[in-house]
Amino acid sequence: MKRIQKNNVWMLLLFLGLSFTACMEDEDPIIEDPVATTPAAPSPTVGLGDGAFWGINAISTVTTPITLDTEIGTAVAFLTNDNFNSFVDAGAISVMDAALTVNENKSYVYLPGITQPLGLQYPSSYDWTVAGAGSVTGFTHTVDFPFPSLGAITSGNEVVKASGYTLTCQNVSRADSIIYIVGEAIKTVAGDVTSVEFTADDLKNVTTGSSFIQIAAYTYKPEEINNKTYYFGNETVRSEVVEIK
Repeated sequence: MKRIQKNNVWMLLLFLGLSFTACMEDEDPIIEDPVATTPAAPSPTVGLGDGAFWGINAISTVTTPITLDTEIGTAVAFLTNDNFNSFVDAGAISVMDAALTVNENKSYVYLPGITQPLGLQYPSSYDWTVAGAGSVTGFTHTVDFPFPSLGAITSGNEVVKASGYTLTCQNVSRADSIIYIVGEAIKTVAGDVTSVEFTADDLKNVTTGSSFIQIAAYTYKPEEINNKTYYFGNETVRSEVVEIK
């Protein structure tokens, strides 16, 4: 398992719900429901470096009343001169020839649109292309390792804070680490752990009401490109709605 550096945490700015709700108003509601309830992807941590590039497969499960999984492929990228405390312009960035959008803070994100509502379909290997700008020299890099495999969440859909809660999945493979989330409570564990206990103390500050449980398995590799360290990663995320009491 790769060493995780806790002093360099950066958010994956992936608010799928708002974007999809806006672009899919005329779509069949059986597709719109899971998309509209997809939360932001969890935030892995990496070491010191000059940038990070993540392919993300986000799987949202809803019951309508049948169980329905919707998988959405997206991506995020960050270039930095200060170890991810802030981001810099890197010119145009694309993944699999799909252009990412630049946010105001210079982070990059790919969000599917009406012509490709379920986003990217990642093959066994795929390319990132960075045009370059300012302090960033352009390059192309191929990611040739697989996404983690993450089985369905098998926990109940009711969380009683005072009783604690165990978040579980059927299986996981090819992950370096896994993030388990119940509401605002987060734990990061080794890549082969399929069950994590959240005690009453862990959950005491979690907001009650409708919320999410999430499991995010991820793997990444550092690469030296143009005398800089860039991290390339794949993340598989499963999310479900729960009621927290």
